[in-house]
Amino acid sequence: MFGGRILKKLAVCLTVITAVEAATDIGKFFNDGLRYWPNKDTDNGCKAHNEDLKDSYKEASKLIDAAVDAIQYLKTTPRPNILKQKDRWNWERQAQSMFSFFGIKISQKDGGPLPESKNNFDYVEMIFSQMQHGMQHDAPKDPRGLAGLYCGTKAWKFYKPEDTDPLDPRRKINEIKLGNGKPQWPKGFWYFNWNRIMTPDQTPENNAFCGERVLAFTVASLNFITFCDYAFSGSTVKTLNVDSAKEFELLMEKERNSLSLTWVHEFAHFYGSYPSGGLPDQPAVDKDGKPIKDDNGKAVKTYGVDLVFNLAKNDPDAASRTADAYALFALAMYHPKFNWAKGFAQAYSIIG
Repeated sequence: MFGGRILKKLAVCLTVITAVEAATDIGKFFNDGLRYWPNKDTDNGCKAHNEDLKDSYKEASKLIDAAVDAIQYLKTTPRPNILKQKDRWNWERQAQSMFSFFGIKISQKDGGPLPESKNNFDYVEMIFSQMQHGMQHDAPKDPRGLAGLYCGTKAWKFYKPEDTDPLDPRRKINEIKLGNGKPQWPKGFWYFNWNRIMTPDQTPENNAFCGERVLAFTVASLNFITFCDYAFSGSTVKTLNVDSAKEFELLMEKERNSLSLTWVHEFAHFYGSYPSGGLPDQPAVDKDGKPIKDDNGKAVKTYGVDLVFNLAKNDPDAASRTADAYALFALAMYHPKFNWAKGFAQAYSIIG
């Protein structure tokens, strides 16, 4: 399985998160020359888009830092006294957003999550912690191997079962067996740069990676992220202008649908789907919690503010494990002049 971002629009071991200036070296994180080619137009290289990727990657680290700061603040801070109006509004801005995007309830009296939200709060904290650690240290924290970054999918090639294995020319693909003796790749696989994959959605004619309006996708099990051509087609802005936000604007106005937002979404997949469990794009539900299907009867995925809000309202466990919730929460926290908990910009006002 792989997860991606389209345009629409437990027991957890926690790590202490510290405020450290991020290194954010995209070349080091993605192993420049091995699994990322910033100066090549071929082999899914990123030469044409490298500067945009570097700039948005650095900005993504700021979105992640803003989310981490909010989580740490809410974890230890009760709602301020009514006499401290601006502080109280700032607390509400963050706590209400935590509830709107994840369905996580924060204690007004003590700070931190209410008991029924603790597991999900801890999980969200862990994922953002891993994102921040990766940015600060230019490498994933866990020993998963080399991370990769690609642009486009033209270099992927399909190999039939009777073809020679590109990783071992001494054998045919149909000779690769599972432990039970059955073929590991009975239908063949798609191959590129030491990566082999075959999902139920893929066919010999279509690798199904970059579908219509798909900005990027992540294959966490193979440790790589790919930006699709659509991400650079004018469908997104490259970086954000925080000061341009105005009261009553929607959170997902085009000027905030950025490559940096896509980075956070993909990193949610990257960290949340490894080494076990998963942080996919969850099936979407309506306001009443009923599954949403497309015209072909296929489940719609949870992309965009409205569908994230629906999921958070009806199934906080799923909302805490859907990638767009992480991206949108980070985006909201990166714009601190407004409360985005209703999906649009609400400026500071006197509250009770």
